Amino acid sequence: MTSPIANNNLKSNQLFEYRKYYRDLYYPKDNTNIIDFWNNSLMYGKINNDLDPVIMDIQNLKPLKLNNPFSTKANYLINFAADSFQEFLKEFQLADQQRVIQKSKLNPLKIEKGSLLPNQEYKIRIVNVLETLMKNDLNQFNNKLLTFDDYLKLFCTNMDIAAPIITQTSFVTSKLFSPLSTGLVFELSSLDHGTDIKKDQEYLKDPNYKFLINTAEKYSFFVDKNAPWRLIFNLNTEYAKNKFSNYNCSSIDDVHSNLYSPTYLNDWILIKENLIKHYNEQALKKSKVQIPYYCENSEDVRFNTITKQNALEEQYNELFWVKLYYYIRLKEEQLSMNQNQFNIKLNHLDSIYRTSGLQFTLKWINQQTKLFLDGGTNPSYNQHIKVEKSKLKNNSSFLLII
Repeated sequence: MTSPIANNNLKSNQLFEYRKYYRDLYYPKDNTNIIDFWNNSLMYGKINNDLDPVIMDIQNLKPLKLNNPFSTKANYLINFAADSFQEFLKEFQLADQQRVIQKSKLNPLKIEKGSLLPNQEYKIRIVNVLETLMKNDLNQFNNKLLTFDDYLKLFCTNMDIAAPIITQTSFVTSKLFSPLSTGLVFELSSLDHGTDIKKDQEYLKDPNYKFLINTAEKYSFFVDKNAPWRLIFNLNTEYAKNKFSNYNCSSIDDVHSNLYSPTYLNDWILIKENLIKHYNEQALKKSKVQIPYYCENSEDVRFNTITKQNALEEQYNELFWVKLYYYIRLKEEQLSMNQNQFNIKLNHLDSIYRTSGLQFTLKWINQQTKLFLDGGTNPSYNQHIKVEKSKLKNNSSFLLII
């Protein structure tokens, strides 16, 4: 069988055919302990059983110990997955000592990538988005926008036009959010996932690859079909359940409740903090603005010098930020409604907030803007495409009035 040759530099029609060849014909059919992030497991580790996006609490990370005195890089997984890895590693090393397996690319095992920190990844994301979103208006910002009110009005206008991914909820469920940020994934190589010939030559043909697949399954790890050097903890095994129990969890629901957090609960705080921070940083770059005015006495144009004031957290109340968060989520998901419909929704949100409190309001916003369609833990690729196509049909034409 001809080796796979797909890579991201090919023309789209060729790339489609070669990817299909690798997926359907070339990849060994007897390797069943696999996961496919490209086609049918887009949300694995990113959402709970209620389809709410979640991120791990980083205090639950544990280091992966390779028993290698020359290793200087620390890699981590979430605690129960890290414990499983140590048992997985021990069996690999025992097989090496007993010469069950030979030396190869996979022996000894080396970890190139462990867990990423989701909050840190999001921080990088939102800074880049805000810089890009306001980039074309920097001259206006520097010379005309005097207050945080002005900044927020400009932000909402640009959000209405561009609708970028800006909340953590939207970021986690996008392809921009790496599976490594779930705490369930590690990689044995830094190879490019898009180059199929490397997958074949360096991993699928490795004499120890079958041993890797089988041992990974024993200790509740999938192997990524499209990146054969990437291992992912399988949450749906009895072995996994036993590992959960060491951390006061008896089910996947317990894991998501105790070791992860729903993103929708903190999104509004992150939005508030980052918008205030970005405004203050920009205001500091040019803190004084000259405003022209016509002087009746001298009959000429003069200038007043205005000093921009820093935005303060208490400048707007909690309800304002929750409403802004709701507006952003509607724009991100490109949900269509006119201004009157939006105003009615805002009034309803206001009523919920005053009668039932913050947490219930955030839950309502999450339900109003959540677009996953199935009841399982891994919405399929076809469902994902269906959602994306429905967005393209919508025409959102409403603004949050600051």
